[in-house]
Amino acid sequence: MKKIFFVFFLAIICCKNEEKQNSQHTTKTDTTKVVAKPQKKENINELFEKFIIAFNSNDYKKLDQFIDKKTGCLFSYKDGYYPILTFSTSFKDNFDWFNDEISTNIVHNDSPEYLGDLEFKKNGFFYEDYKNKFSFDHFDNAYVNLPEETFQSNKSIKNKCNFKGSGISTSKSIVYEFYFSIYENSINLVAIDYYHVPDASYADPEKKFIAFNSVKDIQNFINKKKVFKDTSNNAFVNFSKNEITYYDFGDNPIQFSSYKINKIESINSKIKFCTVDLIFPDEETDNFTLTLSNKGVLHRAPMGVRPPYQYE
Repeated sequence: MKKIFFVFFLAIICCKNEEKQNSQHTTKTDTTKVVAKPQKKENINELFEKFIIAFNSNDYKKLDQFIDKKTGCLFSYKDGYYPILTFSTSFKDNFDWFNDEISTNIVHNDSPEYLGDLEFKKNGFFYEDYKNKFSFDHFDNAYVNLPEETFQSNKSIKNKCNFKGSGISTSKSIVYEFYFSIYENSINLVAIDYYHVPDASYADPEKKFIAFNSVKDIQNFINKKKVFKDTSNNAFVNFSKNEITYYDFGDNPIQFSSYKINKIESINSKIKFCTVDLIFPDEETDNFTLTLSNKGVLHRAPMGVRPPYQYE
């Protein structure tokens, strides 16, 4: 009887040991599933292709599927001159600033190289490994002035970001910067920003360059052109009559007594510009400054509710 009891006792111990081993094995397997392995580089293009298709659809609902609802996404854009930062789980309220299309040509380990006049050395969607490089300091918080607590509560974005992409817009005037969290077959957007190319206001590949090497060249161009018109704003600058129409001056032209051509500056190897000061006879009135580019267009940048002016 004692022998039978002893055998039964050993059987119970063996069963418990087997259950313990199985439990340990199950726990280890579950842990392995939680820790995701980074996506292999040879397959990553497929993930970017899916994202680019969604971005180019101009449908925020298709883009929202790339935002993790727990992590969210940092949106960085400019409302006029004012840099805005906001965290959200949807493109819906921010889509007006990202309603564009980008190049579908995917390039690894490279970045956009801008040549000027809306021309890049290579067009494409460029991406690079970005693990442990992401920082909230890369985004302009000067205007919104979000508190440190906001960034701390969204630090999972910083920890998860491991790839950065740069997409050239089809207009060639904007470069979108995307920050991704990519693991296995999953791609999530954790931050988005953009910048305009430095000569975006002056570049125009459809327009020919004018002689622009000296003040004399510019003076000859103005003397020959005489009248510059802005058809969008129904405005003009007439150098033969010294008259200008502009938002601030009302419907009637305002008279300037003379003008001054300032020094020539270069934005890049292609685009040059100089400022032209219109001088008014009234000493209480400030001089009015326009910018002339070597594309032969006089510019006045938008200020507040004023639209941009381009006198051609």
